[in-house]
Amino acid sequence: MKNKKISGRYEVVVDEKETEVLEEEKTVEEDVLEVSEEVNEEVASEPEVEEKARQYPAEIADMLAQVEEKKNAFYNLYKKYKKFSSLYMIILVVLMIPLFIWVMPIKTYGTWISIGAIILIFGVFYVFTNKTKTNTNESAKNYIDEYYQITMGYVFNNMPEVKNYEQLTGGKLETDVFVNAHMIKDVTSSASRNVVTYDIDGREIAIAEFVAYTQGEGKRKRINPVFIGKLLKVENSIKDEDLRTLVYLKPRIKDQIAQGVNDIEGLETLFNDKDIAIYSSEKTMNKAISKEIVPLLNEYKIDKDLIDIAISITPGMTYFAFSFSDDLMAVPLESDIKVDPIILFKETMETTNKIIAKIK
Repeated sequence: MKNKKISGRYEVVVDEKETEVLEEEKTVEEDVLEVSEEVNEEVASEPEVEEKARQYPAEIADMLAQVEEKKNAFYNLYKKYKKFSSLYMIILVVLMIPLFIWVMPIKTYGTWISIGAIILIFGVFYVFTNKTKTNTNESAKNYIDEYYQITMGYVFNNMPEVKNYEQLTGGKLETDVFVNAHMIKDVTSSASRNVVTYDIDGREIAIAEFVAYTQGEGKRKRINPVFIGKLLKVENSIKDEDLRTLVYLKPRIKDQIAQGVNDIEGLETLFNDKDIAIYSSEKTMNKAISKEIVPLLNEYKIDKDLIDIAISITPGMTYFAFSFSDDLMAVPLESDIKVDPIILFKETMETTNKIIAKIK
């Protein structure tokens, strides 16, 4: 069952039943968008966190300290869960040994007493572990929500051009949003979370973590991720139904998933070198893309964390697809918090907001 939340004119869909974050079997979507099953036994001590925070300006240091506090609080809870589970398992074994040694050999009723006692012991163990796991999963979800509130707040809250900022961890953008962007062909499904909405110059913008899949061939037809990153959409005033421009900033490193755009049928190749490609239904560069936008493209820092960028300008809507590394996309439970990719995302959005202001 799904609930729907309306943020301005954008419909953000929220799943009531979220996938458990500590379950044993992982789907492709969960590999990309869910937190890890196991939590590392080592977490940074308070002096280490303070020392790390001092390396950054006050605003970043404050963000880092807040996230580390939430992360360590969840880790401590998880450590207690593991400790009590291990202790209870030991108690279970200790209780079962006398049953097998003294009770089960008793003729006529020993076996039945042992079976009943074993069922009771395992029943109590199941109830305990299930309740504890449920509480731990809920705590993990709360931590993920707090992580996004803190980090997205750092990214967007101090941008003067941003108005009406909202963040919804459980929100998502639907598959049609990516399909309508006409960047990659044959996308059939998607996974999404952490929707941020805001206004610039009265226009509403939505950006979310997003994975796009194509359907594989063969009997199993396994889905294949063709995009992993953040997807943004913003309205524009373009009325010409035949106009479409696609800008692609190419990777500087080899990446298995970021293979570029391919939905270019009917478009002219206006420019194509090792760093950038521009395709358009227009015949000339000046008509395809504003000359004010081209210099802004050079502000993007394409590297190992921001792998590539696709910008699709269509009638009524402009789309940005940013392929980011796992250091930004994954919520850190097993590893240290990666600050530099968060800073890069903030810089990326500052450049993107400038471009959005030029695409009316």
